[in-house]
Amino acid sequence: MSGTCIYCGGPGSSREHVWPKWIRDHAKNVMGVDPDNVQEYRGNRQRRGSLPRDTTEKKGHSRLSLVIRHPCVRCNSEWLSQLEMAASPILTPMIEGSDRNLSYLDARIIRTWATKTAMHIAYASERGFTYPIPDRLAGELYAGRADIAPVRHVKVWVAKYSPLGQFAYRHMAAQGYGVIPTNGEVHQVIRVIFIAGHTIFYVRMPDDASAQPLAWRDPLPAFRALHSVRDGEIVPWSGDTLTDAGVSHAMNRHIHAEIYPGEDLGVWSGLKTSAPPPRPPHMP
Repeated sequence: MSGTCIYCGGPGSSREHVWPKWIRDHAKNVMGVDPDNVQEYRGNRQRRGSLPRDTTEKKGHSRLSLVIRHPCVRCNSEWLSQLEMAASPILTPMIEGSDRNLSYLDARIIRTWATKTAMHIAYASERGFTYPIPDRLAGELYAGRADIAPVRHVKVWVAKYSPLGQFAYRHMAAQGYGVIPTNGEVHQVIRVIFIAGHTIFYVRMPDDASAQPLAWRDPLPAFRALHSVRDGEIVPWSGDTLTDAGVSHAMNRHIHAEIYPGEDLGVWSGLKTSAPPPRPPHMP
């Protein structure tokens, strides 16, 4: 397959699942979620000149089977696979909703893994973005692969989730961009929320440290800031749990930011406009 790897820059591409195999297997065997994750809708279909007819239809697509083709075979089979092996024993009890303590190293690994997962979700959603995803995000993740080092300026929060119905593996991504009023620079930040079992992640990926204020709303109190965990600190994974209403609030607040008109005017101008700001020179 042709293409250029977003990580190492080498030729070639591979089928990389946004949700890794261990999560897909765990979702099916432990959490009881259909790997296709396609819902059935019952209703009736009515056409002019005929009686209504009851129907059962499947809508949507297989979210758990979502695939991108941006990493190469070598990155996919080597350091990305190693990252999954490091993250899975930490995340598995969290996905199942078990209480546990997180060390600084645990938080560091989860933060790096969440950044990778959010980045892949963003690439799967890139067609709806105004600007291309900055190359430096994948480049920094690749540069720190040996030490599982988090990407600078990327912030990651995580919270417990208790759904009313079946466990979902959902994700949403959005791109914010704007002009810094003090210097006129144009920057962007990608915001991603994704859910795996009893965990919900919120990841903010800016193209520069100064772009973090573009998504200035911090998450709801139930979220734990993994990027704020210090060396030697132990973080208890317990306490407040988000319900479906809390998840909707989080998604509306951080992904659909334009439903809060005027709230961003004090920090950025042009969060979402019909005419996007000019392309900054540091964007690809």
